[in-house]
Amino acid sequence: MKKAGNFLIAIGILAVVAGVAVSAALYGIKDCKNLECYQDTFSKCARSVYIYDNADEATWKYEILGDTIDGCKIRVSLMQAKKGDLSMESLKGLSMDCTLQNNQFSFPEGELKKCTGKLREELQSILIDKLYRYIIPNIGTIAENIDEVAYG
Repeated sequence: MKKAGNFLIAIGILAVVAGVAVSAALYGIKDCKNLECYQDTFSKCARSVYIYDNADEATWKYEILGDTIDGCKIRVSLMQAKKGDLSMESLKGLSMDCTLQNNQFSFPEGELKKCTGKLREELQSILIDKLYRYIIPNIGTIAENIDEVAYG
């Protein structure tokens, strides 16, 4: 009777270990340390995390969440803004979810129309504000330059 109890305990422990191993294999998230690893996991839409430190502009965190009907879903978070106006610093910690086709690599923050979330909304607000501040006051000069280029 004691042997049967020990056998059942051993089977139970083995089942738990096997369950953990299968779970880790199926749901494990690869921690990419370089761009090549991230590009590889992106091409397969395999779950992964990558911190992209663009020395000049910002530090981004990319989390590949997996396949959807529309493409590969990636959560993008701004970890640190390094360049630009102070409004970018206020976006630190915000994120957005982007759905990209994984047959051609691109950085998600360059594809805002394919993203949703607070970070996208705030980035668009900054872009609109910059358009208003720089383009609108100079619209006459811009039009003259366009006419000059177009009509010689």
